[in-house]
Amino acid sequence: MPAVSYRLEIDGERAGEELLSAVQQIEVENHARMADMMRLQLALSVQESGSAWTILDQDLFRRLSNLRLEVTIGSNQRVPLIDAYVIETSASFSNEPGKSVLTVVAMDPTVLMNLEEKVRAWPNMADSDIASAIFGDYGFTADVEDTQPSRQEIDTTTIQRGTDIQFLRRLARRNGCDCYVKLNPNDGSVEGHFHRPRLDEPSQGTLSVNMGPETNVNSFRSRYEMLRP
Repeated sequence: MPAVSYRLEIDGERAGEELLSAVQQIEVENHARMADMMRLQLALSVQESGSAWTILDQDLFRRLSNLRLEVTIGSNQRVPLIDAYVIETSASFSNEPGKSVLTVVAMDPTVLMNLEEKVRAWPNMADSDIASAIFGDYGFTADVEDTQPSRQEIDTTTIQRGTDIQFLRRLARRNGCDCYVKLNPNDGSVEGHFHRPRLDEPSQGTLSVNMGPETNVNSFRSRYEMLRP
């Protein structure tokens, strides 16, 4: 398999050697219908002074701290994998060496769109125009497919009740659209998507397990629930 390397940034700054040497595991979940997630597991140890813990007492992972992970496979160009915001930390302490760990959980930028409940009127706008406006409020590049009709205020007005991402997903469902946020693989910018499923796009790579030089996955698990429709 080709060599894999990564770059981790915290609030726009590249992670230092001390932090990278403490990384035990990085897990990224990519979902089609839910927010993407990242989990970091870091080794903790008592500092030489004996009065503090490494990593933990540096206060690196504050509420909604921005984490960005980029991956390089072989000689290929570095690809942004996830841009996320810290939503949870948990620490486990042990007397056994190497057993004390800090776990950091971060969620993709939709977490920023889910922090505030809003009641807001959107008069004289199509659902796609509303999506573009909301994505723009967060500085996201909007990839939006036009929808009809454009509702006139004298006839009906679309009212938002809930967070921005909850509202957009409701609009997406009634238009048969997908609604999600992802990184542009070329420039790493955050894109807000609101459009019908794009079934004509190139398929993703084949997952190959135990296929000699063609192997690109160490393990893979599938599950078929036969009692569900």
